[in-house]
This record gives sequence, structure tokens and C-alpha cells, in this order.
Amino acid sequence: MKKVIILFAAIACLSASATLAMAAPDGAEIYVKRCKMCHDLEKKKMAVAVKAMTSSPEEMSKMIVNGRKMMPKFEGKLSAEEIDAVVAYFQSQMAANPCAGKNPCAK
Repeated sequence: MKKVIILFAAIACLSASATLAMAAPDGAEIYVKRCKMCHDLEKKKMAVAVKAMTSSPEEMSKMIVNGRKMMPKFEGKLSAEEIDAVVAYFQSQMAANPCAGKNPCAK
């Protein structure tokens, strides 16, 4: 009987940890679905849009929540966790490629 209880407890723990792991938002996926159409890091003529996105994480989060100029607000469309994930992703991409979106690239 103890073995059965231990087995069920182990299965429950594994299921809970798998659910938690899947629940974390994927910043790259959100970026591709919601941001890339206007903030494509591969396009050289996106300097203005990308420049606005190089501010602090707090400022970027505010821009995403409230919108800015032509950018729509995402308040109620993205959770705080999703916004944090996409900000972290975007900033990691900018750190990896500081010339992204610049025309010409200032080295």
C-alpha cells in the first residue's frame, strides 16, 4: 500500500512540475506573434521603432502596456509575465546584436 501511495505522490509531483514548466511564457514566441511585424530586428529600416525599444525594462514594459504613438496598447492582451518575457527576450537579442535595426550600424 505504501508503494502505491508513493507512486501516486511521485506522479503528482512530476505532473505539477511539468505544468509549472509549461506555464512560463516564451518571450521569443510572443515577440514573433505580437511584435516582430513592426519591431523586426532583421530589417535595417526599423531604427526608429527599435531605438524606442532600447530603454530600460521598466520603460519598455510601460510602452507595451500603454502603447506609444502608432503602437497599440497591450494592456489586457498580454499578462505581466508575458510582457516581462518579451522585454527580456528583446533586450537579450539587442545585447547579442547591438547593430540590430540600425542603418547604418554604428560600431
